[in-house]
Amino acid sequence: MMAMLSELALHYELELKPSRTELLSCIDNGKEIIQLLRMPGRRYKGAGGLNAAAAKIQATYRMYVKRRIYLEHRRMKWAAGVITMSWLMYIKMCQVRKSLKQKRAAQLELMQRQQRTLRLRWLTITRSPRVVVHIPSQGYPHSIRTCLDNFSIRQSLQMARICDVRDPDIEVIYVSPIPIKRELDDYYRSLLGMGPGGDVAMERVHMVTPEHCSTFTKHQMALASVLLYSHDTMTRIRTLTAGKEAYIVSNVVSPDDLSLADQLGIPLLGCPPDIGRLYSSRSGAKRVFADAQVSMPPSQGDIFSEEQLIEHLATLILANLAIQRWLFKLNSHVQGKGFAICDVAKHLECYSWVVRESQRYGEKWDNRWAQEYSMKRVMEELPQILSSHAQPVDRTLFRNWRVFLDQFLAEGGVIEGTPPSDSVTPLTVGLFIDPTGAITVQYTGDQLCSTPYNVWGITCPQTSVPPEQLVEAVRKVAVACQSRGLVGHLSIDFVTFLHPTTLSQELWGIDLDIGYSDHLALFQLLSYITGATFDSGGGRLLVDGGTPRYAVMSSQLYHTNMAIVHYPVFFKMCKAHHIGYDAKEKQGTLFNFIDESHREYLTMICLKDSLQKALDTCSTNLSVIHQEISTPNQQGQTNFESVCVELDKITSLMNENISNQN
Repeated sequence: MMAMLSELALHYELELKPSRTELLSCIDNGKEIIQLLRMPGRRYKGAGGLNAAAAKIQATYRMYVKRRIYLEHRRMKWAAGVITMSWLMYIKMCQVRKSLKQKRAAQLELMQRQQRTLRLRWLTITRSPRVVVHIPSQGYPHSIRTCLDNFSIRQSLQMARICDVRDPDIEVIYVSPIPIKRELDDYYRSLLGMGPGGDVAMERVHMVTPEHCSTFTKHQMALASVLLYSHDTMTRIRTLTAGKEAYIVSNVVSPDDLSLADQLGIPLLGCPPDIGRLYSSRSGAKRVFADAQVSMPPSQGDIFSEEQLIEHLATLILANLAIQRWLFKLNSHVQGKGFAICDVAKHLECYSWVVRESQRYGEKWDNRWAQEYSMKRVMEELPQILSSHAQPVDRTLFRNWRVFLDQFLAEGGVIEGTPPSDSVTPLTVGLFIDPTGAITVQYTGDQLCSTPYNVWGITCPQTSVPPEQLVEAVRKVAVACQSRGLVGHLSIDFVTFLHPTTLSQELWGIDLDIGYSDHLALFQLLSYITGATFDSGGGRLLVDGGTPRYAVMSSQLYHTNMAIVHYPVFFKMCKAHHIGYDAKEKQGTLFNFIDESHREYLTMICLKDSLQKALDTCSTNLSVIHQEISTPNQQGQTNFESVCVELDKITSLMNENISNQN
């Protein structure tokens, strides 16, 4: 042991200290000593142990207190930092909102000034060379855009807007939401070459695509929003419109369209976004129809609570006992997706009793006191009936009534009765209100539906209502729209049917869409190729100065097998089956392709000298195309078959009516 100590002493200098392990290694019973040293509290059992223990306790407690104070200080410092950053962000956001609000107000004021100038100079502009900037932007709110299938394709359905070059004074800038590839460009060159402008017409057409159109594909942004981020395309549009009379024609106007008009310095032909959104909603359209004093279905708009829904539905049922089915429409949804239906009378247990009560009271039934007890019974049954039997039309978007009802109450909606007839024809009218207030009916058409509330096309002109009756109703609605500041392109939806009691033909105003419609784009293509004009007074589509024609037009056809068929092959197939257009007779079939990378979508116009021939031609064309591109093992997904079934029903009904007349 002494030897180990001496070696240890020689090893360390005076200023160095050996470790505890090295000192214990010099002791014979080092392991026992280590165990003693490791025993808890051992150091406090010797001399001065109590003082050492007291000092340890005091130090530990002081450390605990100080640490608690420190941790609280650190937490408060962190909280102060979070509060400070949140406050700074709030202030910044308020400043940004205020700045955006001021900017939007300035843009709106600029739009109003531009429209006043446009109104004063409209006649001069329309008689001189001008540039029309077509931006088929669907500026719906984000919640609606995300519900629409193939949003970029929907914005591409109006490529036929380029047919505005039918007027030799018009130069068209078409902003495309998809890249225009060589094959599609060649097709439109040949298509425009068939019209009155010939090959030189394409020289007045400029197709531009925003350079960032492929950047925001997952966000389903409106075309106007994408264009704002595309500096090169904006520069090109400024260059093409510099020193020329120009205006913008959008589709569904949004605040981004105002920004475009501001940055490009070009007036926007349309109404402010807030006004357009208000009156294109279901409830807003009802207010327009009511002001126009046109017939409407029994309805109630601006429903925002379940109590309102039950009360107003009960009131409508008691006032219109002949109506069996009721519709529930969301205010802002499009494409027939925001509907729910319920056959209330079929499931209302007290319905027969209520009918007897109405017969008992007779003319006094319209008084509120006569309906009081009936109202109570109906309101008691309605919640259970709606919960069990109300069905959303689109189950992919709303899986049941509860989901639909939540959305209905969140954004508001309309209760509307369906016509009390088994034979109901929906029709649509496109009109244009220019900045001076002049009203032009551009086309009329009976709607074609493969499934309820899902329109796939129209027949033009409409043949369901006497033209003078329809024109009078359209004129009233147009005047009401004009008084509310609506300018530009609009389409009005009606339904017509024979009243079961009076046997008179009823015409009800149903819906109002503010914007450039797909049907109008197809009509522009038809007019350009055939030289057709629409006689609104006589309700006729005329070619060659007076020869009547009938057209079936659709932009909603699709067949997944078309994706593997290139356009040259498709045209050769059509030529082999004599599907084409006769420029001399002004009859036949026209196609309008949308996107080379989405060839499964197809637009078609069938033009004949009678409506029945046009329907038969459309059905035959779809059947032939389906047979040529399909095999028994690969039928593909398509709406061709359901469309053909609907067309066959219409032609059969027409044949039956003709035989009955004879």
